[in-house]
Amino acid sequence: QRREESLCAKVQALELEMAESKAKLEAMLRDKDEEVLQLRKATDRERRVQAELQARVDAGVKTLSAKDEQLDQCRAMLRRQTEEVRRLNQVGVEGSVEAKK
Repeated sequence: QRREESLCAKVQALELEMAESKAKLEAMLRDKDEEVLQLRKATDRERRVQAELQARVDAGVKTLSAKDEQLDQCRAMLRRQTEEVRRLNQVGVEGSVEAKK
């Protein structure tokens, strides 16, 4: 009888210990689930920020490309004007030499 009571007490103690362990594990699982949820939210935010930054970079590259093209056009126009000024100066020098003769 006594041995049976002792075994019953041990079984009850083990059942209590198992229930406490189960409760702790469930609490840990809930904490981990919450941590995973927060990490997913952070990852989603990071992706949105990264996409926004990439869009800004793309827009900046497009703007720089357009400015570079404008600069090339200005350089070409400046070259043409410089050539025209040289030509007109040459014509002026030749005309001055002819006038002196």
